[in-house]
Amino acid sequence: MTHQDLVERAQRWLKNSAKCMWVLAERKAGYVYDETADAIGWDRYGHSILIECKASMADFNKDKFKDFRLHPAEGMGRLRYYMCPSELEEAVRPKLPEKWGLLIVCGKSQRIFAVKPAEPQPRNTDVEISLVLHRSPAALPVFDAAELEDKVARERGETMAITVIGAKKEGNYLYVTLQAPSQEEAVSPEARRIAYEERDRHGFSTAGIEAFGGTMPVDLTNKDEEGALGKPLSVADLKTMTQDDHRQRIGYRAVYRLMRGI
Repeated sequence: MTHQDLVERAQRWLKNSAKCMWVLAERKAGYVYDETADAIGWDRYGHSILIECKASMADFNKDKFKDFRLHPAEGMGRLRYYMCPSELEEAVRPKLPEKWGLLIVCGKSQRIFAVKPAEPQPRNTDVEISLVLHRSPAALPVFDAAELEDKVARERGETMAITVIGAKKEGNYLYVTLQAPSQEEAVSPEARRIAYEERDRHGFSTAGIEAFGGTMPVDLTNKDEEGALGKPLSVADLKTMTQDDHRQRIGYRAVYRLMRGI
């Protein structure tokens, strides 16, 4: 079994067994970082799973001397696995680094078994983001980096709550501006609940959401003209932040229009 055979099976395992929503294979993490992932995926919560494929003991033994193996917190993967043919299991298992799991590929059917589960460990999220951004520009949607950073922030407990940025009355209408860490949360049921609470606070007691103005991306490291955290971003700004300075945080605003009840 070749290294490439193992990489292909690692990708399938990440998609099918680990339920990863996004999988990359044999990607180098940009020009700054040395690590190349044989296969890595992210699940719906932003947790990353790294698989290093080893077709021989010689290849496995060389891996431990890499800098990001000597200093695990500098490497990729919240969960980390080695994948190897079943005939290498007995030799590899006693030499597994702390918290690493082991996947073996067995028989002619080449079924994959997790003979040792991986344990969560610290990871270098800058390297992971660099790996994502190092994809072909044509294949990189503008929002990919922002979405990944938001997932990473959730795992670290850094995600901001949905907040009310402003509420403005105009006749029989109340315009409520909410800010959230993602587009999904800006239009979520929780966001609507918060909008209704703001409606009640302003005396629009029987109003419903009459219209929704869509979402606007904002830079959470700067303030807008009225002094609220979250400077509105243009398409050009987004391209700059997601491709050149991706460590900045991006959030989203949504404007809800509520009508006074009769």
